[in-house]
Amino acid sequence: MLLRDIKRYAQLRYNGDGTIAERLELLLKHQVYVAEEVHKWQQYSENLQAKIAVYQEQLLQQRQNAGLK
Repeated sequence: MLLRDIKRYAQLRYNGDGTIAERLELLLKHQVYVAEEVHKWQQYSENLQAKIAVYQEQLLQQRQNAGLK
């Protein structure tokens, strides 16, 4: 959550139960942001795993070729 949103949430909380709807709205927006970030980082992780697999396979091939010579 951005600092300005944290400050806004804290102020709303301080102001009491009359701000529950606004606090809920902030949290729901933040939930969407977090879900998007999780998806983005999952994609990054999958890309990284694919690249690691490529390098592992290349290294294996190099070692096998070196053993055959």
